[in-house]
Amino acid sequence: LKLDGELQKTLQLEADSSGYLPGRLTGTVQPLADNVPADLQLVADGFKAAASLPDTLRLNDLKLTARGDLAAGYALVGQAKLPGEGGPVDLNLEGRVDAKGARIAALRLQAAPEQRVALAGQIDWQQGLAADATLDWRDFPWRRLYPMAEPR
Repeated sequence: LKLDGELQKTLQLEADSSGYLPGRLTGTVQPLADNVPADLQLVADGFKAAASLPDTLRLNDLKLTARGDLAAGYALVGQAKLPGEGGPVDLNLEGRVDAKGARIAALRLQAAPEQRVALAGQIDWQQGLAADATLDWRDFPWRRLYPMAEPR
């Protein structure tokens, strides 16, 4: 972890992570300013959420950016590639998160222009957990990401 700058103003942040999420976090944060403004980028390669998942669900070339503050929310933009069987699948994320919840404008998986699945919705965690989402599925080859034996 490397921090540079003045705590009362803006800190430049560089952090390398290993273990569960090997990657690099860089950016700026104003930790003592109202609503904690930040502009952060996470870059990682080869991330798999659980060892038991198939390698086709490994996130390669992951880039996630968070920009904003707690009052207006942090805009999230992300992209990655999943290896998939038969070719990579693109993953794209656009959303916003704040102290009250998260809004997902789009979470898309796309294997080809005519093969995609997209999720949009919101999650509220102010009083418990509430979620609302829509799913747009267009001929997405999900078995490329989660291969399974054909039923007999």
